[in-house]
Amino acid sequence: MEDGRVKAFRMLKPPCVELSQEALRYKVNKTTAKELLTCLERLRATLQVVAPSLDPKLADYAFFPLSHIFSESQKLPSRVLELALHCLRVLIRQGWQDRLSSELGKQLLVLLAFLSGGSATDAKSKDVDEDAPGIPSNRKTYPYLVIQ
Repeated sequence: MEDGRVKAFRMLKPPCVELSQEALRYKVNKTTAKELLTCLERLRATLQVVAPSLDPKLADYAFFPLSHIFSESQKLPSRVLELALHCLRVLIRQGWQDRLSSELGKQLLVLLAFLSGGSATDAKSKDVDEDAPGIPSNRKTYPYLVIQ
């Protein structure tokens, strides 16, 4: 089993490092939301492959770059946040499972409540993202995040 975990880490490391770097670059306006989408797609695809080998420590590792995305949620289009939430769903279901600490659980509840409560003003000011034309960025259009 340890071998599967090591292989999962080796597969997760490149997309996690890439997403962390791009998210930090986004904070200082040196990259686009489109680049973040590309990074998140890679991470999501990798998470789906390694899902059976995920454990709480790997989930913590993969969550770190996602935390950068969530911290910029007010500046990002919905599609970026939607992909980040899909990744989070895999981490919760496959990585943390029933071993999610109460402290992290509380923080995730606050995060999800914050993300679901985007204001109407924010939605109107960013109807369509300039970097990804045609992708609505209205946070009210999120599909429901089903954990089970």
